[in-house]
Amino acid sequence: MIGAGYRELLPTGDPAFDFNMSLLAFDAGVGHDNIEVHDEEHGLYMTAGAGLYCLNDELLEGQRDDFVYMAPHCPQGFTATGREPAEYLLCKDVWRDGF
Repeated sequence: MIGAGYRELLPTGDPAFDFNMSLLAFDAGVGHDNIEVHDEEHGLYMTAGAGLYCLNDELLEGQRDDFVYMAPHCPQGFTATGREPAEYLLCKDVWRDGF
């Protein structure tokens, strides 16, 4: 996706790591191409900028130092807002279904 970056912080193919951490960055105005639904629960910590996060058809404003919890099977999406890039740390379990 143009204007967005994604970096894995832990090994992703090893079941010994039942936890994943990714750093996602978005230029202002850039976001996910579509609403996503995942089996895993997620936690998102905003490290820079601001944006709108869509959870279950509700738009939530977030900014640096905010935390968002996403339950399994919760429709979700993000778009960076403001004039500066947004970045967040995404944490999730990966080798099991949520709940």
